[in-house]
Amino acid sequence: MGALVGYFSKIHSIPSLGLILAAAAIIGGIIGSHLGSRRFAVRVISLCLATVLLIAGMKLIFTR
Repeated sequence: MGALVGYFSKIHSIPSLGLILAAAAIIGGIIGSHLGSRRFAVRVISLCLATVLLIAGMKLIFTR
C-alpha cells in the first residue's frame, strides 16, 4: 500500500492494476489478521514467519 502511495505522489496517476492490488492487499490483511488472531496457534504463525524470512533471505543472497 505504501508503494502505491509513493508511486501516486510521484506520477500523479494511479495505474489500473494498482486499484486491484490495493484491494487485494486490504482483503488479504483482513483475512490474515483474522486467521492470525483467532484460528492459528502461535507455533503456526512462527513457522510461517520463519518460512517467509528464509525465502526472502535466500532471494537476497542469490540475486546479488
